[in-house]
Amino acid sequence: MALAYQPRSEESLSDYYGEEDVIDELFNNENNDVEEEEGENLFGDDMERDYRPQPEFDVYSWSDMDDASDIQELSASAGQAAEREMAQRDHLLDDDALFYEEGDDDQASDFE
Repeated sequence: MALAYQPRSEESLSDYYGEEDVIDELFNNENNDVEEEEGENLFGDDMERDYRPQPEFDVYSWSDMDDASDIQELSASAGQAAEREMAQRDHLLDDDALFYEEGDDDQASDFE
């Protein structure tokens, strides 16, 4: 003969544990204080230290600049050709292009 589970009433639990413990357990309000870990404080006064001026680092490097070269502006047709070339490149990187070839438009539309 198996014994049936009989949950304890709130009154019997409060007699056994104390009323506040029962409420904390019922509502999962257990006091799980986690001790503050050692480490870098990312907030407060220490945070502002990251944004202090650093003149030695706040300078652009001119070593890779090439202002001496004479670069001509693109004509409208050359710009359009460059745009077409970039669009073709982007199409090759497109997820659909990885699975389907140019003539497979009818198969690709089945999944849209």
